[in-house]
Amino acid sequence: MPRARAQVQPPVAAWAAGSAADLVPDAKWLAQEVPSAPVVKLLREYIPGLPVRLQVNGKTLPPPDRVLNQLRDAVSKRNQLTHRGVNRVDGQFLKETIYAVSDCLRLLDYYSGHSWALNWLSWETMQDLHVAPRR
Repeated sequence: MPRARAQVQPPVAAWAAGSAADLVPDAKWLAQEVPSAPVVKLLREYIPGLPVRLQVNGKTLPPPDRVLNQLRDAVSKRNQLTHRGVNRVDGQFLKETIYAVSDCLRLLDYYSGHSWALNWLSWETMQDLHVAPRR
């Protein structure tokens, strides 16, 4: 696996594989749809159907479009770096990608039953999901 991909995709993909196996031992969809870890598709289409332990306002929502778009752009940038030799990545882009990955991981932690994780989402993601921080 190329180094840039290792920095963007595996934290989310690793959670999805581990938690999906925990929540749904017979995860046929995962085996059929995720041979090369299409992270955005996984988050958008698979997560809402999981039998999660906690929900956001009574629903299992995918990460907000803003977060998914950042991850999609990060995967695209990874492809440019790997396949076309583009060697410049803007620092702000990296920062926003790290925040997007963090928000995904926290949301997935929350769905796995860790109620504390909701408080660690970015303010923007809390607003996008229509949740308020818990005290």
